[in-house]
Amino acid sequence: VVSVLNEARSTTLSSLNASQYGVKVDPTQVTLFKGSSYSVGAPDNVLNTLDSSVGIRNISLAGGATQVVFDRLTGRTGESGTFELYLINDPTSSSTISVSGSGIIEAN
Repeated sequence: VVSVLNEARSTTLSSLNASQYGVKVDPTQVTLFKGSSYSVGAPDNVLNTLDSSVGIRNISLAGGATQVVFDRLTGRTGESGTFELYLINDPTSSSTISVSGSGIIEAN
């Protein structure tokens, strides 16, 4: 999940196809997408389904967002916040993913 977020940010910073990129966060998958917002079925979407033993919960991104979009040239995002990766069979075992306004991604 962190690698997909980092890929979206680095691809945006390199201005690939003169576009920005983002990641849609769902309970069982993350989707790398091209553009300023996620569009279901877009041809450039790259779906990354989580292993069935892992889930995403407690999505708390700015403005109630479920996607993180990075700004061209700066890598900043208006959708800063956190969400948790957790083990389905052991919900107390989790890791928090944080995305700062500057676009830095961390896992704790």
